[in-house]
Amino acid sequence: MVKSHLGTIEAREELRTLTARRHWRDAWIWAMVKSHLGTIEAREELRTLTARRQDLEHRLAHLYETLVSKSAWLSTKLGASPKVLAALETYRTAVRRIGKGTL
Repeated sequence: MVKSHLGTIEAREELRTLTARRHWRDAWIWAMVKSHLGTIEAREELRTLTARRQDLEHRLAHLYETLVSKSAWLSTKLGASPKVLAALETYRTAVRRIGKGTL
């Protein structure tokens, strides 16, 4: 019985030792990974790139808007008769005068 009890105590101690070693190794690996991730962190660079992307997307949207507008006017001009073109020119002049406050 004493021999059996001693074997149980030894087995428990061995289990504790193995568990402690495993936890120590896991903790060590976790610390190494965390340290590595800290050195390669690029949060600020990502923020900068995101802001730049948003600015470029805004500018691109404005360019698309301008392109579509000019394309529509070109299509209208190419398909219009001389009489319609004269009326559009009169309209453009009137709008320009309204903008200047001379009308």
